Amino acid sequence: MMETSDALPTSSSTATTTTTATSTSAANVIASNVKSSLQIALHPLVILNISDHWTRTRAQHSVANPSVFGALIGTQNGRNFEIFNSFELVVRNEPTGSGAGPEAMQTDNDSSSSSSSAAPTSSEWVVDVEYFRRKQEQFKKVFANYDFLGWYSTSKSVCELGNETPLYLQLNPAGTATAKDVPVSIFESVIDMVNGQPQMLFIPVSYRVESGEAERISVDHVAKSSGGDTPNVSSVSAQLGVQHSAIQMLYQRIDVIRNFLVAVQQGSVEADPALLREIASLCNRLPNLDSPDLAEERLRECTDVMLISYLGSVTKGCQALNSGPRKSLQSYQTGSQRWQRQAALPR
Repeated sequence: MMETSDALPTSSSTATTTTTATSTSAANVIASNVKSSLQIALHPLVILNISDHWTRTRAQHSVANPSVFGALIGTQNGRNFEIFNSFELVVRNEPTGSGAGPEAMQTDNDSSSSSSSAAPTSSEWVVDVEYFRRKQEQFKKVFANYDFLGWYSTSKSVCELGNETPLYLQLNPAGTATAKDVPVSIFESVIDMVNGQPQMLFIPVSYRVESGEAERISVDHVAKSSGGDTPNVSSVSAQLGVQHSAIQMLYQRIDVIRNFLVAVQQGSVEADPALLREIASLCNRLPNLDSPDLAEERLRECTDVMLISYLGSVTKGCQALNSGPRKSLQSYQTGSQRWQRQAALPR
């Protein structure tokens, strides 16, 4: 398994940029006879990210069954966890007992090395902690309420990345396409005494796959989308195809009417009063873009957008005004303490 002396840090303080871990068999650390009380909700985006990570690694490096690693992020409320997203960890596989150097793998998104080689019998995984911190800070800027919950891998053995990460997700890429269950296992990591020695144990946890309407549509599209006229097409693709065909047909018919009117105006085609009356009736059905009501509605929407923008600017200004006196008081107290220390020194 993948062991480290410390858990992956979550702060931005300066520390060692790599963490060494060892890959061994994990048959003796899975406590299958213990039931966990955690309640876990797993979103489909996490499974898609892991599958994409494993597929890219296998295609880029021609590895039959690569082991990839990454971090899980989401929210925690007591014993309830909700895993929303994940990102890749930069890991190098260094075999032990030989003079071979690290086997660095490249990813599509970053030029840095990524974990992507099949694990040997005895090896060390070197984790780039600095890369992990940088990615976590980037996610924090977008998703402020997401925290680091654990890690994932496609390794056959359970991998330990520290004591402060309670969850471990293991995806089995060798699952069959006809299997009813998702080939994902989630474990809770706890420390317990085994034969008088503290040891990390992994307790299997039941989970549920939870998704919103947008996620269900996306998963359906990704799972069934294919090229060509095949029956294996998602409902989204079919609906968009119908809309495209309708718009294309409407454009062709409007172009026919336009060409007829141009030809009548130039005198190359004899005018048909009945047909012209039908075209005029069709044009009269179109909404009047110069209507005062429509202009008033556009002005109202523009005013609402500008008002929201102004409110945001006012809020930021109030925050700056509130922080100004506090910073001034803190600077004054710091200067007073420095002056008192200097006054207490012997002349």
